[in-house]
Amino acid sequence: MALERIMIGALLAKAESTYGTDPTPTGGSNAVPAVRGAVTLTLESDPSERMILDGGYSRLIGDNSLPRAKIAFTVELLGNATIQNGATVHAYLSPLLKACDMSETATAESSGGAADGYITYKPAIGSDAGNSVTIYFHSELKKHILTGCKGTVKFRLEAGKYAFADFEFSGIYNAIADASFPSLTFSYTNKPPLWVSGSTLTWGSYTPIISKLDFDLGNQIGMRQDPTQATGIKGFLIGSRKISGSFDPEAVAEATQPWFADWRTPTLRTLTAVLGSTAGNKFTFTSTCMIRSLNYSDRNQVRVHSVNFDVVKTDIGTTNGNEFQLKMS
Repeated sequence: MALERIMIGALLAKAESTYGTDPTPTGGSNAVPAVRGAVTLTLESDPSERMILDGGYSRLIGDNSLPRAKIAFTVELLGNATIQNGATVHAYLSPLLKACDMSETATAESSGGAADGYITYKPAIGSDAGNSVTIYFHSELKKHILTGCKGTVKFRLEAGKYAFADFEFSGIYNAIADASFPSLTFSYTNKPPLWVSGSTLTWGSYTPIISKLDFDLGNQIGMRQDPTQATGIKGFLIGSRKISGSFDPEAVAEATQPWFADWRTPTLRTLTAVLGSTAGNKFTFTSTCMIRSLNYSDRNQVRVHSVNFDVVKTDIGTTNGNEFQLKMS
């Protein structure tokens, strides 16, 4: 009897031209190098129960209404290694980030062949449902299709290690079918950058010593119900967003860096974190931050702060979305 092993699978993702319409991703063009063992598929529904007054407690057969699916997976923060002309977007991060309602802006080279172009992503509000993706998840024996996917993402950086993006998408359920395993071609074969020498981090004008940094885009996904659809679901949209993060700077004198004063006032600081130092494999996070909570903790016998921060606008006139940016260069 054939079985399925948890470490064997494939993930494909392709941008949709029309919301909820499968653009048929292929293993040759749309493979996503998800971390092995880090893909979770969850099927959801609302119970429609039938409890009839018939002299007993037994329930009649009902329905699993509004069938839908969620998929969570992790990818490395990996650049394309060679192209920095600003005209070529990332093969798989581009459609995934855009389906998280992040705007994509290309900045061309300063001159032909200069290779100093880059792509930036900022939180945005999509037109209608906004950009979406279709995701195929191949287990060893079956193909699972999620259309109309909208999502959110968390970024994780740790000193001396690779960085990761944890995506979670909600999508329209499609019938699961047995399928042969696809042949895969991945767009990039280079290694991701380590968060080591050449990378930088600043909090305002101060350079803290930390071991890890997290950002959470904090998108809230809403379901759109529609009785004219086969499942009663029109699709999904991003209806709210709360960007936040955390890190663990070593404790220092207040005169060196006033962590407690920054928390109490509160004082806004620009947090800039650079991952990688090689063109084509470099990621820069820039955010406007307000400390939400501040406590002491221990890291290998060194006193550190556990800092949780919100990413916020400077004032009411600041352009929405400028509080957070991811730059690929």
